[in-house]
Formats: sequence, C-alpha cells, structure tokens
Amino acid sequence: MAFPRKRTRYGQRGGKLPPWAIVAICAAAAILLTILVGNLLRLWLDDETYHKLTAPETTAQTTAPRPDAAVPHVRAYPYLLTDSVEDAVAKGALSFSINRSDGTLNYTSPVAEYQGRAAASNTSLADRIGPISAFGIHISGVFYPRALTQTDPDLRYAETVEEAALLREFLQAGGTDVLLMDLPFSSMTGEGILTYVECIKTMLGAGTVGVAVPLSIAESEGGARLLEQLLGICDFCALDMTDAVVTSPETDDLGISLQVKDALLHIDFFLEEYDMRLLISQTQSLWITAVEIKLVKNYQIVSSKIYFD
Repeated sequence: MAFPRKRTRYGQRGGKLPPWAIVAICAAAAILLTILVGNLLRLWLDDETYHKLTAPETTAQTTAPRPDAAVPHVRAYPYLLTDSVEDAVAKGALSFSINRSDGTLNYTSPVAEYQGRAAASNTSLADRIGPISAFGIHISGVFYPRALTQTDPDLRYAETVEEAALLREFLQAGGTDVLLMDLPFSSMTGEGILTYVECIKTMLGAGTVGVAVPLSIAESEGGARLLEQLLGICDFCALDMTDAVVTSPETDDLGISLQVKDALLHIDFFLEEYDMRLLISQTQSLWITAVEIKLVKNYQIVSSKIYFD
C-alpha cells in the first residue's frame, strides 16, 4: 500500500525566524557596525578631533550672556593731538577722548556750539575724525557722562538727550563706537544707571554703545547680575583697570610685571566669559607692556585723566 507524500511549500523548509531572533540579529549588526566605525575613526582622526566627536557635551557652569558678536575685538591706542593722519592710521585702532571728566569737549562741533558747551580745542570734530575714518580705522569714543550728576529727574533727562545728540554726531562723523566711562556705580542705584544706558542706546539706534565697569563693581555682590543686565541693553562692556597700581618691581624673563601677570590671570574670567574689553590708561606702562607681549586680544588704552587731547 502506498502512502501519500507530504507536500512542502517552496520557501517553508526551514520555517520562519521568530521575531526575537530578528531583533537579536539587528542588534548584533548595530554593535558590530559601531565598533567598526569607532576603530576607523581612531585610525583616520587625531586624538583631539576624535575626543570632540565622541565626548559627551558638558553643560556650562554659568549663564552669562555673550555680547553681540558683531562688536569686534580691538587693540586701540590713544589718538593724540600731535598725531598726524599717518600716525593715527598706523595704530590700527584708536581711542579718542570725546570729552573730559568735567564735561569739557576736546573739539568744536555744530552740536556742541548749539548746546553752548565749552571746548578745550579749536579743532573741529570733522577735522579730527573725518580724514582717519576714510581709512576704515576703528575709532572708539570715550565719553564721561555728566547727566547722572543731576539730581532732578527732568534735568537729568534733558542732559541725557543732549549727550545722546553729541554721541550721535560723533558716530556720524566717522566714530565706530562710544564707551561710557566713569558711571557712578558706587553712589547710584543700578536701576538709575541702567535707565541712563538704555536711554542713550535707544536714542543712538544702531550705534554701538559700550559701558566701562570697574573690577570692584564686577566682583561685588550683584556684580554678575549687573553685567547681565548691561549686556542686555548695550553692545559690550569694558573692564576698567585704569586705577590699578603696580607696587612690585619684579618681572619675568620677558619683562612682564609679575603683579600685572597675576592680575591678568585673575581677571581672565571676565574677559573671556563676558567678552569684555580690557581698559587701561596710557600712563600704565607696565600694563601696556604686558598686554602687548601676552597678545591680549581685546584692549583699549585711554588717555590719562591728567592728559587729554
């Protein structure tokens, strides 16, 4: 008696793979591919690049805002009365004193004459700035505000408007930015200073405005908050070290003052984290030597308070 042959469909001889087996095969393939790619990266890339690609990202320890990247780093030197156009252009970037700490302007101009402001020089703003700005030189105007000395709110506002008109004229004449110097941080509330800076920035529109902040204020309680608030209004902040005094004559092999060297290390956090412009005076020769030799990337040397254009 013949038994019927059991029929087997084509493609079903070994049976289907169970789902868990398919998952296991895919996982194993992914692991092997990862190992292979990792080994190839080690062969193709240097250690530093490999680490950047494979190391996990770290969360920053501070929330300090970064100022507008459009504000360039400068190495600005004082623009003096004795400077010819050639001398000024050779400096690359200039620090120009718009006025003195008592409010006296260092030039004459239509706006200054309209406002009846005193000037220490008969040279016009156009003659001082125009020929140099034609070369595309960065010109930072250092300005000592007087509006905040007014105790009456209406008079303070009136003088703020006048100061904004002067600064607007400077920028239109060829200035690149204005730096507000010697704001009364110690004797006035932060709110009053922020209001003044905001008014100036609003009135200047697209004009670049910076604020000089002394180290003592930056390091004080609430200093970080103040810097954050300022950088939310103005375009950049400068770390004012013009009052720093060197008391030790010791220098390193390059001739850099050890005291200044330590100070630069101390303030490096502010210069880097807040992208602050280092501000020193032309009388601080040891500081000037240090920043030039160490190639500090962003600094401005202002005219000394005992010497103006």
